Amino acid sequence: MSASFIAQLHASHVLAFLLVCFYAWSRFNTPRTVRAQTSRFQYFASCITYVLSCAGLWIGITLAIEQNPQWLAILHPAPADGTRLDALEAPLVAALMLTTLLPSVPMLNTVDGKILAFFHTIGEIPFGAVRWAQRMDDAPFEMRASLVDDAAAYVRDSDDLATSLAAQLSADRDGAPQQYRFTRVLALYVWLKKYRSRARFDADFPDDADAFEKRMRSYFAQSAGFFAMAAQLPAPELAALPDSVRNFRVLSKDAYEDARLMLARLLLYSNNREAQIASELRTLGFTIAPRAGVAFPFNLLALDWIGVVVLFGIVAILTAAPGGDVITRRLSIGLLVAVNHCVAAAFAILPKQLWAFANRDRGGERPVLAYVLSGLLTLTVVLALSAVVYSIRLGLPHAEALLPFGAQCKWLALSTVLAVLLAFACDNYVTEAQAPRWLRWAESASIAGSMALVGYGVVTWLAADLAATGWRTPAQPWLPVALSAVIGALFGATIPHWYRQTVRKVMQPPSAGATALPVVVPGMPVKEP
Repeated sequence: MSASFIAQLHASHVLAFLLVCFYAWSRFNTPRTVRAQTSRFQYFASCITYVLSCAGLWIGITLAIEQNPQWLAILHPAPADGTRLDALEAPLVAALMLTTLLPSVPMLNTVDGKILAFFHTIGEIPFGAVRWAQRMDDAPFEMRASLVDDAAAYVRDSDDLATSLAAQLSADRDGAPQQYRFTRVLALYVWLKKYRSRARFDADFPDDADAFEKRMRSYFAQSAGFFAMAAQLPAPELAALPDSVRNFRVLSKDAYEDARLMLARLLLYSNNREAQIASELRTLGFTIAPRAGVAFPFNLLALDWIGVVVLFGIVAILTAAPGGDVITRRLSIGLLVAVNHCVAAAFAILPKQLWAFANRDRGGERPVLAYVLSGLLTLTVVLALSAVVYSIRLGLPHAEALLPFGAQCKWLALSTVLAVLLAFACDNYVTEAQAPRWLRWAESASIAGSMALVGYGVVTWLAADLAATGWRTPAQPWLPVALSAVIGALFGATIPHWYRQTVRKVMQPPSAGATALPVVVPGMPVKEP
C-alpha cells in the first residue's frame, strides 16, 4: 500500500475526519434529552467511546478503499470520459458512507441504530435517571425543618399558590399522612427551583421543564381543593369519603414520582460522577449509599511503561551492530510499543470502571462483549497513534526502507490481544473473598505464552511484506516472540492483580466502630456494614 494516507495529510483527510466525529457526536446526542439521563462523566465517556469507534471504522474503511480502489465502482461506476475517484478522495468516500449512506440504507440503518443503542446502554441512557429515581424511592427520606421552612416561605411569597397551603405543611408522616405527602412534594419542588443549575437546565430542555411545571401546578391546585374540602368536613364525614382520600394519595404519589425523576435528571445533568449525586441527595435528606468506582493505576502503568522501554533498550544494546542505527531505531520502537501496551491495559480496566455490564457477576457470567469492546477501543487508539508516528518517521532519515503503513499495522494485533487478555484475567476470582496465591503467576505465564503465539503469528504474517519491500535484514522470529512474551508476563503479573486488590479494598466492610455507608462498585455485590 502506498503511504499517501499518512504522507499527504490533505485537507480531505482532515475534513472527512471532522465530519465523521461531528456526525457521531450528533448521533449520540439524539434525542437531546439523553444528556440529562445519565451523569456527565458517563455521558461524555460513552459519547467519546462511540466517536472513537466511528473514527476507527472510518480509518479502516479509508485504508481498505486505498488498497482496493476497484471497490469504489459499487458507489461510483467509471463514466465514459474516464473520470474516476482516486485514492486521495478515499477519506471523503469513507466519511460519506458513515454519515449519509449508513443511516439511509434500510438494513444498514437497523445495524446503525442497534450500535447506537448499545453505546447508549453502556452509558445508562435512558435508564440512569430512572434508576436514581427508584433509589430515592427506596431510600429513607428525612423531612428536615429547613425544607419545611423553605416550602412555607415559598407558599407565602408565591402568586400561584393559595396562601392557605402554608397551614397544611407537616413533617409528621404518621399523624398527618396526607399533609406529609403534600409537604414532601412541595419541599422537593422548592429545592429544585433553587438548585444552582436549574436555569441552565430549563434553557437546554425547555419543553421538559414546561411540562413538569404544568404537572406541578395542577397538583398544587388539586391539593388546595382537597385541603379546603377537608377543612370544611368533620373527621367522621371525611373518613366516610374514602375515594377522595385515596385519589389524593394516588395524586401525591404520582407528583412525588415526577419530582424524583426531575430531581434525578437535574442532578445527572449538573454533576460529573455518581458520588457527587449521592452526596447532593444526602444533603437533601435521602439516605443514599455512595458509589465508588475502581481507581485508575497511573503509577503502575508508568512503571510498566518504563519496564518495556528498559527491555527494548537492553535488547538494542545487546543486538547493536557497529556503525548502525539499531539502538536508536529500537528505542524509538520500544517507546511506541510501551505506549500502545499501556493503552491496552487502560482499556482493559476503564470499561469495568465506567459500565456495570463490564464486570463479572457472582453467577459466573463473563462479560465477553466488554472484552471485545476493550480490544476494539485499543485498536482504534493505537491505530491513530501509529499513523501519527509513521508520518513523522517518513520525514526522518532511516537506513532501511520503511514498511508500508498497512503492514506495520499488523503489529497492533499485539496490543489489541493484550487488552482482551488483561480484561479477561481481571475477572478471575474477582468475586471471591481471596484469590489463590498461584493465580498471579499463572496469569503472568498464560498471558506471556499467548502473547508469544501472537508475536509469532504476526512475524509469519509480515513475511510476505518484508520480502516485497526488499528488507535487507532477515526476519528473526525469536526476538519479537521473546519480547512479546516478556511484555505479556510483565502486564499479566501487575494489572489483574492490582485490579482484584483494589476491588476487594473497596468492597471490604468498614472497621469496627465505623459508621461509613456501604460502598458499591458497578456490577459488584454489596457488602453491608
